[in-house]
Amino acid sequence: MHEVVWRKSTELVDDRAAQTYFKLNPRIGNVDFSECTQLTDRIVTDIPKSLIDLDISRTNLSDQFLVKLQSKKVELQKLNLWGCRKMTSDVVIKFVKAMPSLKVLFLGTKDEHFKDAIDTLKDIELNLIITDEPQLIRGG
Repeated sequence: MHEVVWRKSTELVDDRAAQTYFKLNPRIGNVDFSECTQLTDRIVTDIPKSLIDLDISRTNLSDQFLVKLQSKKVELQKLNLWGCRKMTSDVVIKFVKAMPSLKVLFLGTKDEHFKDAIDTLKDIELNLIITDEPQLIRGG
């Protein structure tokens, strides 16, 4: 399984760069798009089914991204939504409930818009990690 981290050039990563990478690496397992603010919800069409670990923290991706990702039947195990301000609790809750493969979900304590999701998802068999330090998220 391959992993890609875009941190050093986040401002250069857009849909086209992500699409090209996914086409060249169709069996990618882990992708870190954190802080890649040029990405749009359209990248979901290129995400391979092999993806198990996705970090989209501090991006401009929205609820539509999660809705489309769910319909792709990706067997995602780990998802980082820390600081995703364009996503709502309702969609996050529906996404998690529809993704039995998801074992780890990162949300931020300062993400007030995720308060309902945090309250609701506490009772689901899921490793819900709530932190106010984004740098503590990677590596686990």
